[in-house]
Amino acid sequence: MDELSYKNEMNEHSERVALDVLTEKARKYVSRFDVTIFCGTFVVAMLVHLYMFTHKFINHDDIDRLYNERGRGLSSGRWLSSFINSLTGMFSSSWLNGVAGALCLALAVLFIIKIFRIRHYVPSFLVSLILVSFPVIASTYAYMFCSFPYLFALAASILGALLIRCGTIPSILLGSLSIALSMGCYQAYFPVAAVLLVTALIIDICEDKFEGNAVGFVLCAVKCLVGLALGMVLYFVFLKFSLWYTGTELTDYAGIGTMGQMTAIELLERIAIAYINFFRFYGGDIFKIFHTGFPILAYLCAAVSLISVICAVVSKKLYRRPIMMVFLVLCILIFPLASNLVYVMTKAWTVHVVMIYPLVTLLVIPSVAADRMKLPEKSAEGTPPRRSSIILTACRHNSP
Repeated sequence: MDELSYKNEMNEHSERVALDVLTEKARKYVSRFDVTIFCGTFVVAMLVHLYMFTHKFINHDDIDRLYNERGRGLSSGRWLSSFINSLTGMFSSSWLNGVAGALCLALAVLFIIKIFRIRHYVPSFLVSLILVSFPVIASTYAYMFCSFPYLFALAASILGALLIRCGTIPSILLGSLSIALSMGCYQAYFPVAAVLLVTALIIDICEDKFEGNAVGFVLCAVKCLVGLALGMVLYFVFLKFSLWYTGTELTDYAGIGTMGQMTAIELLERIAIAYINFFRFYGGDIFKIFHTGFPILAYLCAAVSLISVICAVVSKKLYRRPIMMVFLVLCILIFPLASNLVYVMTKAWTVHVVMIYPLVTLLVIPSVAADRMKLPEKSAEGTPPRRSSIILTACRHNSP
């Protein structure tokens, strides 16, 4: 009897040790700050879109989705969409698709905060509110039956950018795979990863991460390009295999059947359209989804962003490093193209409103800049925030 009690006591001790080890590892990768932001964002998403979750708006796509997969599955190049959609059922259910989408939104916000290394609660929740309440999300929820796959694609794209930013070969491969999975659900979220990586490069220069080492910057930029390119290549490999295996043909809708096929002249035309519509969106809101005062807000966000960069150039004396200044200007010029890359991916002057989510990035930057100001609250690590210039923070290789 004593021997049995001893064995039971040892087993219980082993279980406690194993649980303690697991808890310690969880705390290492998931902090209280992360949990708070995730839960807070989920609550915000539920509150912002509660009206949509509690009122059913039937549209023709909702009804068609019950009987026809055309335009939303493999024939549209979305080889993963049907599987992800099946996790919440084929019906347009707000309390399945909607809540699952809100969880994906919470993950997306958490990943962006990690990319920009935001350490304070107030800027984090400002970012959360902006990302969740951006009208593109409301438009996505209008198509409730596919909201979960779309928002899953959003989270996967941002996760891909976060992994690519780590810079190691395994993380870049995983990031590329995550981007491929994202495109397999909805191709329009590829630009989200692109604009986040471009913004992160601007952050690196502003924080003088490379200390004037042009080779280091080029290497980092090449890793980002390779990660994005590999993600797109993997997407097409999986797509071609799926089409061959099922005998499916791509639809001609929105140029899906000719994805990746364009001449040099067409490429230049699409790039020009991307830049033109970038300024048209912020200057006049071509989609008519904002209040009439939105251009003023957009101009203020752009001004704060530029002032942040100027402060970084002055405080870090980057003007003494001409090569880095050239790279900084190039990244800023590329930013509009990365934000509106969807116009390069499709041959159209106009796209659906659910495809322009990357444009939210400009609205987020002021909150990221504010995180680098001296705030009265404690940081995520529980220590008083340090004073620094009003600049963006770099996404370092190690986790916060």
